[in-house]
Amino acid sequence: MSMFSGFSQQKLNMHQLFEVCKTINYVPPDKPLEQWTKEESYYGGLNIVIQQPILLRCVDFVCTSIPPLKLFIKSTLKDYIKQYSAKKNEAEKNV
Repeated sequence: MSMFSGFSQQKLNMHQLFEVCKTINYVPPDKPLEQWTKEESYYGGLNIVIQQPILLRCVDFVCTSIPPLKLFIKSTLKDYIKQYSAKKNEAEKNV
């Protein structure tokens, strides 16, 4: 079951998506950083951002200055949630 159950992905604002991300257990790839894909690097960076209120505030400021960036961030947050929710569901099935 998805972390989005009960509400539409499209209706969540960026702040709500960050809050959902905070509830997900991020597990970094088990390989050297130099071998991470672009998406794995984004997800690792997002994990750091969601843990630091000052970085979340900076994201707000940057998105206000560069509105198209907000679309990219929201899309990446949704992908992060799908990716790590799926991993959580797989781990729960194996227990």
